[in-house]
Amino acid sequence: MKKMSKQELQKRKAELKKMVHADIVRREVMQFRLEPESIEKLYKIAVKKRKPIGTIIREWINERIEAELVDQGTTKARSKSLSYSDLRTPLEEIKERIFLCESIASKLENSKSK
Repeated sequence: MKKMSKQELQKRKAELKKMVHADIVRREVMQFRLEPESIEKLYKIAVKKRKPIGTIIREWINERIEAELVDQGTTKARSKSLSYSDLRTPLEEIKERIFLCESIASKLENSKSK
């Protein structure tokens, strides 16, 4: 087998890097390492937010990418789109307040009719 020159080796390495990059983009899957303490914290956040860990990480990464692009001036800031899970807690609070108001109104009506 013929030994590759330094230039040929660099060219092959660049081609392989492009192929790997394209494959990662196509599969939509990336792997990375995280410290055990951070993983534990992430699990706690996921439970509290009632979201899958992958969803949380994907949201954070997308937010950070957007912020970086805005900082570089390559894109304009977008308003954050909210998901149902982002609104769940405020909606539950509103439901409780409506229930309380309806309960008070019902008691007032009953006391007037007596």
